[in-house]
Amino acid sequence: DGDGDFFINWNEYVAGTDAGDSNDYLRAATANASATGVVVRFQTELKREYSIRYDNVPLTNADWKLANSNAIVGTGGLYEWLDDGSLTDPDPAQVTNRFYRIEVELTR
Repeated sequence: DGDGDFFINWNEYVAGTDAGDSNDYLRAATANASATGVVVRFQTELKREYSIRYDNVPLTNADWKLANSNAIVGTGGLYEWLDDGSLTDPDPAQVTNRFYRIEVELTR
């Protein structure tokens, strides 16, 4: 990890981020409550597929559950995903804490 962002260079390659820039790493740009759930936004890269996982307990005890049913195909732009409770349990409006994790893979 030459740039000190705690992501090894291989992970940065897979994510499509710059291993020499400590401010460039895969993360949610925003996660905000809306009238219909929680909107999670993150930057995608071409030739990548993304999945979102969630849990309702503190991160030290997390048991990440898959939150999207189909892979999210990277477009090179900002992606907006809505947690409306249709694929998560319980509905986000019924919990006081919800944590999200974005995972990325290179496409084949």
